[in-house]
Amino acid sequence: MNPNSTNHLICAVDLGGTNLRAANIDRDGRIYERVRTSTPETEKAEDIVIAIVAAVRECETEGLNRGAQLQAISVVVPGSVQVGTGVVVNAPNIPSLPGFRLASALTAALDRPVLLENDANAAALGEMWRGAARDCKTIICLTLGTGVGGAIVLDGELWRGVDGTAGEIGHTSVEPYGGVKCKCGNVGCLEVYASATAIVRMAREGLAQHRSSSLHSIPTAELTSERIYGAAVDGDPLALDVFRKAGAYLGIAMAQSRNDCHWRWRLSCMGFARPTCARRSYEARFSGSCRTLSDCARRMRR
Repeated sequence: MNPNSTNHLICAVDLGGTNLRAANIDRDGRIYERVRTSTPETEKAEDIVIAIVAAVRECETEGLNRGAQLQAISVVVPGSVQVGTGVVVNAPNIPSLPGFRLASALTAALDRPVLLENDANAAALGEMWRGAARDCKTIICLTLGTGVGGAIVLDGELWRGVDGTAGEIGHTSVEPYGGVKCKCGNVGCLEVYASATAIVRMAREGLAQHRSSSLHSIPTAELTSERIYGAAVDGDPLALDVFRKAGAYLGIAMAQSRNDCHWRWRLSCMGFARPTCARRSYEARFSGSCRTLSDCARRMRR
């Protein structure tokens, strides 16, 4: 990649449990064209591939219209991955993907180098490169969205652990006795109490006990964490109770990790409640993917 050019781009794809986003980014982290769509609810991994390819092609076309060229693609997923083989190991919120060679399938479809990474890992790298952790070398990054992800950076390097799943704080059990069952199979995970999905579930569960809540005016199927957040800002008792509960469980998990290793924390809110938080995390995560792929793009030009 030409270091002085803004016309050679990475297409960074954020595959979430709810939304699929893609954006063209240059080597300095500047974001250009963006695409957003819904993540397919499907039992076929091929449907996910089709959706990602469509998003990348749209970004590619828009970039070409201004003379920019797509060099490589990064894809981040909400689950554990094998970076070397491009295999999704586990993705509780996208059950069609575990065991699937996602990077290989996308490379074949797009004829570009593809790097697969865990979404929280990419967020952590982005925060250290262009975000709130620019002055840090050791952090733990906790991401809130459809699920709860986590990443650990030690002395400037991602710590993946022996099997690539280090940092998955969202699947730490904070309510092991009688807790809600998580999609990962565990009971009482942080994810089932502090994610956007959990916020909505707890609000629905509390409606019967809060007859005066303004949330009754919203059809149950249309409840979102953002609307519940808005109600909490307005002082709705149920919404406030839900966020207090989520905050308490977040505090338990964060304090425990802090006490264990004295990390410096970075909390990202990807679509959890506030649009500004979602946007900042979106940009940081994509920036992390772009930096990771810079070598990949340079190899392609040789």
